[in-house]
Amino acid sequence: MTTGIQFENNGNIRFTTRETFERLDAGFSIRPGITIQARDYTFRQHSLLDPDRSKPDDQRRRERQLGEFWDGDVTSFSGGISLKPSFRWNVDFRYAQNSVRLPDRRFTTDLVGVRFVYGFIPNAFVNAFV
Repeated sequence: MTTGIQFENNGNIRFTTRETFERLDAGFSIRPGITIQARDYTFRQHSLLDPDRSKPDDQRRRERQLGEFWDGDVTSFSGGISLKPSFRWNVDFRYAQNSVRLPDRRFTTDLVGVRFVYGFIPNAFVNAFV
C-alpha cells in the first residue's frame, strides 16, 4: 500500500507499507555469533520516502524504514544525492544505516556507495557501482 502527497514544485512524500514472505531452507550467519534459523518468516515494513525533485540538476533522496527483520526489528535510514555534471555523466552517492534488534543481540551496519554512469550515446553507457 502506498499513499503520498505531490507538491507544486514536483516534490513529493510517499508512505508505503509492504508485507513480505520468505522461507529459509537453511539457516545462515549474518554476523559472527548471529545465526538466522531456517523457517518461514513474514515481514511488515513501513517506509517514508522524501525525494527532492525541485532542482533538475540536484536530486536528493531520504528514506526512513521501520519494520520486522527475521526474529527482531530493524530501523533504517538511507539517503543519497545524484549529480549530473554534464549530459554524459551521472554520479550517485548513497548512504544507508540499519539498526537491527534481535532477541539476543543488537547491531548497526553502515553502507556507503558511489555509482558512476557515463553515456556514450543514448543506448550505450558504462555503469560502475563501488
